[in-house]
Amino acid sequence: MPGFDEKEDSAFGRIARGAAHTLGSTFVGRLVNWVAVVVLMRELNPEDFGHVAMAAAILGIVVGARNLGLHLALIRHYGQVDQLAPTHFVLNTALGTAGTIVAGLLAYFYVLPDPEMGQSVAASLSVFALFDMLRTAAQTAETQLRRDLEFTSLAHIHAISLVLAAAGGIILAYRGAGYWAYVFSHTIFGVGYVALYVVQIWRRRPPWPLRLRDFDPAGARELMAYGYWIWIGAALQSLLLNADRLIVGALLSARALGFYERAHTLAHLPTGAVTNVITGVMNTVFARYQSDHERLSGAFRRAVRLVARSAVPLSLVLAIEIPRLTLLLFDDSWSSIVGILRLLVIYSICRPLLETVHALLRGIGDARGMVGFALVQTVLLLVATPLLARSHGLEGVAIGMNAVALIGIALAFGRAARFVDVPWARTLAPPLLAGVAGFGLRLAAEAVIAPLPDLPAVIAGVACFGLGYAAVLLALERESLVAEFRTLVAVLRKGEDSF
Repeated sequence: MPGFDEKEDSAFGRIARGAAHTLGSTFVGRLVNWVAVVVLMRELNPEDFGHVAMAAAILGIVVGARNLGLHLALIRHYGQVDQLAPTHFVLNTALGTAGTIVAGLLAYFYVLPDPEMGQSVAASLSVFALFDMLRTAAQTAETQLRRDLEFTSLAHIHAISLVLAAAGGIILAYRGAGYWAYVFSHTIFGVGYVALYVVQIWRRRPPWPLRLRDFDPAGARELMAYGYWIWIGAALQSLLLNADRLIVGALLSARALGFYERAHTLAHLPTGAVTNVITGVMNTVFARYQSDHERLSGAFRRAVRLVARSAVPLSLVLAIEIPRLTLLLFDDSWSSIVGILRLLVIYSICRPLLETVHALLRGIGDARGMVGFALVQTVLLLVATPLLARSHGLEGVAIGMNAVALIGIALAFGRAARFVDVPWARTLAPPLLAGVAGFGLRLAAEAVIAPLPDLPAVIAGVACFGLGYAAVLLALERESLVAEFRTLVAVLRKGEDSF
């Protein structure tokens, strides 16, 4: 692209290749992880998943309350990352330790006395909190790798950790560990993540001896000052991601929470499959281009298009095929997740787009903007969801989450428009129209597909949807798709830039 120097071309070649490696590694890792999930869902009952979900939700609230966004503040100081690394490590580790202590106190004084969930949830919460502290300590090394655009290394670390966790969970399940197989699969992932991060960064840069004089009070104040709005935003985000589980566990039952947690996890598949990969890379890109409006807008438009083109078909296919997938992968004891997941389809599409806007606002330093729409979402969630849970059960909770997601996406797009130029209708309409076409073709083919056994029926259903989706998307965006594909090939081969 004209005006780009050789160094910038090389950097974006590394970013694009890192994104490709990240997508591939994440796909492999998550595929193995879902094999473990299928095994565990066959071995455990919904109450077990409900107990783990409650422990994870409580820890999520604690993590949000102590998360000052110091790793984001560190990456914002692009040229001072190594200089501020010791200070970041001390602050982050101290906050992680404080969070672990708070979680331990909650486990002992609040959770343990509960007659239904007490012992299991308290033990899980204590284990999760301990390894979250280690994960927090590794964030300094992770940030240094992100600064160096080492997305390929980060992708491999994530995938290896997922595979280790999946293998550990499967082995423990077949050895009769039951509930603890699920708990320790989370733990193995955390240990692997931390160990591999530390080894990778130490291979490139030997560890600095941690002495008191390495701590920079002025740098600490800078990091903490930037993190103020990040902290408020993180606290609100933790409520948005976890309050629904706490509401279900408190107002309904552990069994109901187990069904809801599994449906909610499946609804997050589009976010986990694509958006987490894209936003992990784009945080750095947006930070790099925060002072260049044209390049920032171009990068954001491409990210939104990619996320929409991926999230819409994944969400709709999953909603259509979930009845057969449930029977095929699990058994009919999990059939309650079908209706919940179908009701969460709007949330499933909106959530990845919201995460993309979050990545933009974090990258350009507009954490305060995130707080505005997150606050509206949180108030709606905390007011409406308990009422809907009491009146309509799990279905009411799912409806509430859809409303929260729709309001959030409208406010988020409005905020993003202050910083980037995006023709929203032209960007989002093609994948949505293609999704409607794929959905219609799949429904039209149901009479032919219905008599088939479950596995051929799922394959035929996905193929029908994919055919309709691809045909309409290609008709609407053929030139754009071809141009972006050629650009990607050029970047991957030569390190050229076109963001």
